[in-house]
Amino acid sequence: MSADARTWFTRNLELLLHQAGSPSYRELAAITAANLSGPNSVFEMARQVGLTPRPLARSTIHDLVAGRRIGAPDAWTLSMFVLACVCWGNQHGSPVLQDRSPATVRRFLTQWQQRRTDYEDLLRTSAQENASRVIVLASELPNSTDPMTLYVKPLSAEAQHLMAAPGEVATRILSTNPDAQVAMLIAEIGIEAAARRLFSVAPETAARAITCIDEELACSILNAMGSDRSIALLDCLDAEKRLLILKRATSNFVASVLVGMRPETLGSTFASMPYSSSSRALAALPAPKSAGLLQHIDNETASEVLNEMSPTEVARIVSHMADDAVRYLRECPHYRSSHILALMTGAEMRQLIATPSAGGEEIIRIIPVDRRVDLVIEIEDDGLVARLVESLPVCSGWPARAGELMGANRLAGLLVKYPKLGSLIFGNMEDVKIAEVLSALSFEQAADQLLEMRRTLPGFVNKSAMTRRAVNILAMMPSEHACAAEQRLPARWRRLIDARRSDA
Repeated sequence: MSADARTWFTRNLELLLHQAGSPSYRELAAITAANLSGPNSVFEMARQVGLTPRPLARSTIHDLVAGRRIGAPDAWTLSMFVLACVCWGNQHGSPVLQDRSPATVRRFLTQWQQRRTDYEDLLRTSAQENASRVIVLASELPNSTDPMTLYVKPLSAEAQHLMAAPGEVATRILSTNPDAQVAMLIAEIGIEAAARRLFSVAPETAARAITCIDEELACSILNAMGSDRSIALLDCLDAEKRLLILKRATSNFVASVLVGMRPETLGSTFASMPYSSSSRALAALPAPKSAGLLQHIDNETASEVLNEMSPTEVARIVSHMADDAVRYLRECPHYRSSHILALMTGAEMRQLIATPSAGGEEIIRIIPVDRRVDLVIEIEDDGLVARLVESLPVCSGWPARAGELMGANRLAGLLVKYPKLGSLIFGNMEDVKIAEVLSALSFEQAADQLLEMRRTLPGFVNKSAMTRRAVNILAMMPSEHACAAEQRLPARWRRLIDARRSDA
């Protein structure tokens, strides 16, 4: 039992560290320094209980907790480690002892020295004798009030036989004995030993044993076995037992087993579990994996699970769901859809609306208008930017705002590919801004944009306004560029522009 004995002792040390607030080895070594000798120091506490104080090195603490030593630690090292944990917990709000009187501390050190003695005995015990006992958490023992400490527990002859039997014999024991007998044996050998034993038999046999025990113990054993083996066992269980176990499990454990389940098992599990439990499990997974799981279940269940999640969590997932995301966002209330879309990053939004479709266009129009304008800057794909600009309300300043945020050069590049956007963007834009954009275009393209504005914009509907704005815009452009663009305009309009200049 030397390996098990070492595990038992080192886990007790780890639990003490956890009780003290989980200080690092370096922090624990520092608190034993000789210059820290005040009233509440490790040195003072050691003197009060009759121990000669000396500093502990970080490497000494590491070797002690990691089980690097061949045998048990010496009594002085263990006592100084225990006192360091007591002092650290006291100073950092995680007291190991509520009463730190010398008598209480002395009793606590005596308990740890007894554990050290037990450890030495375990290391010397023969393999034959070790087969008659198992190391368990105190919480696994009947009527225990100590949830942390690890103990060595004697085993009955039947439990010893199960522990030591070859795989085929263990399979027969777990397969043929009555449910109550199997449950008693599994409970007796404890979580860690049961996990190792069930790992050595076929999944169907292990699943039968899991079926015999209560869900809380089953969940603990499956957790100790790791997700891969747990998935195989859960797949062998009936849906009701599987659901009862998953209800007891943590979100991280549920998430890890859902990822590996067969699609047919996954669908029935999602349909049976409370939607809130499913949503917590999905929130613990990376977004692509959550999306992949949701696409294996029916639309109604997927929507119910997503509805249990916060908009922030849904925003993280739906960008990886393609058409299913579009369906969900179209079906859920508008206020929730717009909130979700407003929380998505530019990259996530691009992934969601990249494929032109009727559904995609509807999703774009659900996005809040101010967020659409922001996306025009965040997204580099000109095709998507054009779709976003076209979706902005025409009779408003939003298209012009989007154009101004893009900057003259970026907007000019967009207009080269999508010239019809010009009249939409320029409608509420100042003449000086329009001049900057037309200056970044070729003179042919600048002339075409002026003609399009003349044809479509309200500010160009009568001859007087049309000519005045054209004169202003051309005057703000570089003279050579403006002259070249003006020469591309119809002769009648050029004469009106010349006349307007003469009047000015």
